[in-house]
Amino acid sequence: MGGPPTSITAYIEAFRVNSVSGLPPGFAYIPNASVWTNTGTSPNFQAVQGCLSIVASQASLQAIIASNPQGQDFSLIVTVDAKIRNTNSVFANNVLQNIWLSEVNTAGIEAISVIGYKIRVRPTESGSGCISLSTNELNTPSFEALGNFPNPFNQSTEIRFNAPSRKEYSMEVRNMVGKLMFERRIISNRGVNAISIKADRFIPGIYFYTISDGKQAITRKMVVSAN
Repeated sequence: MGGPPTSITAYIEAFRVNSVSGLPPGFAYIPNASVWTNTGTSPNFQAVQGCLSIVASQASLQAIIASNPQGQDFSLIVTVDAKIRNTNSVFANNVLQNIWLSEVNTAGIEAISVIGYKIRVRPTESGSGCISLSTNELNTPSFEALGNFPNPFNQSTEIRFNAPSRKEYSMEVRNMVGKLMFERRIISNRGVNAISIKADRFIPGIYFYTISDGKQAITRKMVVSAN
């Protein structure tokens, strides 16, 4: 027997993007962090802000214009997850405290779907009268690690990094005591590159991956979860 709706104040410790649906073929999203964590102490958290980059190849844009000469709009749904530190309700804390909304096994509680975002692909007229695509090339002035997403993960994750030019990179994954668990060498493309890793290569725990171009090495942490 249900009662009237109850208002609960929840203190959110962190945000993350779980997915972006509605992207055209060949488009991908890259969050500037796997998780955005508030600073401070509950309930006096400090505001935190994150962002997503949407990237696409020239070929993907050309394919859209080829089939839709006037351009096309794509509506997106961004699924945002929130980690609840605690609430002002003892009862709600039993369900929500220290857990991500997407992990709550209670009807009506889930990650937040944010609508209203659109990708608008349009041709532009060049000075010669020919149709050309208006695109912004990803600015990659230096080698930069973009992190892995999702993180933590229990199936697979993508390690992403920016490369200023086409060259050979190495990647190593080591466990907490420094034992080499996985390695790979790749030839990068200029811009965003992704390396996919499956969780079945590892037991649950904390690992560190290092990406190197032979002169500079960047190390980041990733977590393999049990479920």
